[in-house]
Amino acid sequence: MNEGGPLRARAHRRVDVGGGLALIDRPTGGDARVIPAPRADALAACDRFRPLEEQVAALAHARGGDAAAIREELVELRRAGLLIDAEELRREAAATVAAGDPGAPRDDLRWLAIPTRGRPAHAARAAQSGLENARRHGHRLEVMVMDDTDDPAVVAELRARLRALCGDHGPVIAHGGRPEKERFIAAIDGIGGPAAAARFALTPASGPAACPGANRNAITLATLGDRLLSVDDDIVFDVAGAPTPAAGVRVHSGRGRAYENYNPAEFWFFADRQASLAGVRRVDVDAIGEHAACLGETMAATLARAGDDVELTELLDADMLDRLCDGRGRVRVTFFGTFGDIGWYAPTWLVILEGASRARLVDDPEVYLRSVSRSREVLRLVDRTTLNDGRYCQSAVIGLDNRAGVPPFIPMGRYEDGVFRYTLRRSDPDAYFAYLPYALLHDPLEARGFDRADIHRTGTWVRVGETLIQCLLAHEPTASAPAERLASFGAWLSELARAPLADLHRFLLTRLREQKGIYLGHFEEVLARHRGLPSAWADDLRAHIERTRASITRPEYAIPRELLAAEGDPDRALASFQRFIGEMGRLFREWGPLLEATLELRRRGVTPFTTP
Repeated sequence: MNEGGPLRARAHRRVDVGGGLALIDRPTGGDARVIPAPRADALAACDRFRPLEEQVAALAHARGGDAAAIREELVELRRAGLLIDAEELRREAAATVAAGDPGAPRDDLRWLAIPTRGRPAHAARAAQSGLENARRHGHRLEVMVMDDTDDPAVVAELRARLRALCGDHGPVIAHGGRPEKERFIAAIDGIGGPAAAARFALTPASGPAACPGANRNAITLATLGDRLLSVDDDIVFDVAGAPTPAAGVRVHSGRGRAYENYNPAEFWFFADRQASLAGVRRVDVDAIGEHAACLGETMAATLARAGDDVELTELLDADMLDRLCDGRGRVRVTFFGTFGDIGWYAPTWLVILEGASRARLVDDPEVYLRSVSRSREVLRLVDRTTLNDGRYCQSAVIGLDNRAGVPPFIPMGRYEDGVFRYTLRRSDPDAYFAYLPYALLHDPLEARGFDRADIHRTGTWVRVGETLIQCLLAHEPTASAPAERLASFGAWLSELARAPLADLHRFLLTRLREQKGIYLGHFEEVLARHRGLPSAWADDLRAHIERTRASITRPEYAIPRELLAAEGDPDRALASFQRFIGEMGRLFREWGPLLEATLELRRRGVTPFTTP
């Protein structure tokens, strides 16, 4: 044992058993033990990796007492196996690999997938820049473009642009549009598969205009069995590295339903596009190879590759720690960051940034006001490979390990990537995310800007995806296999879809108000931590808190904003949401059979795409 090195508590459960004693056991098994309640308090307080003497000092400050006695308490907890030090975690990861851990797949990613909707110039530019990066680094990619437009002229233009990329001996390029998806759905029906679920998954909802989830589902089915990189149609493979890159691997996680450690990235802010293009550090990086090296790798192998360069200070989730110790966990999703347009619909979450990112935002009043009211030009990325529990998911540049299938996306509204992260991690607790220390250019052809008032407006409503997440969080499946867990969520949603509307409304209000209580508590903590300074920042944060607090008292708060806008009436909108969760329930229940039907059709040469 390295008694002076960083250590923290393992995952444990506590039951007070009287007599000043507490029973402690570990969720992953092992002997239960009864220890003095103050020692159990000390164990709970060691909730992040810190050197032993720092743990001792923090406990002595919090509860008083003799530092030498506290130190002996922690040493006893370590000897009992209830605390683990960083050196032991690294040894266990190395031992797992030495015992035959397969690490990552050794082949390349097969697909570059691009979802789009009626933007042929954007999609062709993304494909071309991705292919150029792949060629420079010795990869041969297949490109898939999934498009939801129903305009034949736009489809013809896109297919012509894609044909031009192929040339005589160029890459394989596939295109899937509405006709291809319709033929695929009919083929599913023809072999007795779940055609209704397929239609719901692949057809964007008619209400909200933006529904990227339907295209993402088509990509998921079309690439089943492979690993892929998916980029939005306005991404360009112009690669930037971290301004100050760091070696090794960082492990970063939150805990429970709280908002601490929500986003692992660092942020830099620019006045305009010209400044962001000039201000980032360009690197000639093998984008495909970076994702391929990590995507599908076990976390033990990732840690073992890093050796002693593993940063554990921000590992807050004890269950994630246990998985690392036990050699469980695999990277199922990878990300690059972006520079250029930040890709957010509101600046609200900028105001809760911490550390150096916060300083870069608020220390200069001009930078702050510009960044929350005008310019969306931001560099957003991590400084080293960062393993994460999937608390943040922006799918502009996302790698997927789709060899065994991933859960479906919601085909209604935006925030489909936010729902996906919850669904993946709750159906497969051993699935984790890795953020890689590079960024691609996000370059929408249209001008975009922020409105400062949106900082507090976002507290006045919720979206379909956020409301669905609260439905999912209310259910705890008992099955262990990912497919069975996903089906269990489907059964739960189907049950909610049969509830009386008044009961569903009360359920949603209760769940959302509880979550917003946690959310507002975090915002209040941020405000207090920085003593309400600077004042412009504090005014914006207080306005958001006040508007949110007032809004959650309204009965219609629980009804998603997109559906209220589409239906124009709260009762009709709530009924529409109930139908939606019923469809999602069926999709979750039938997703496994739909994947099986997809594989069967592939054996027969039927896919949801064609070559242009």
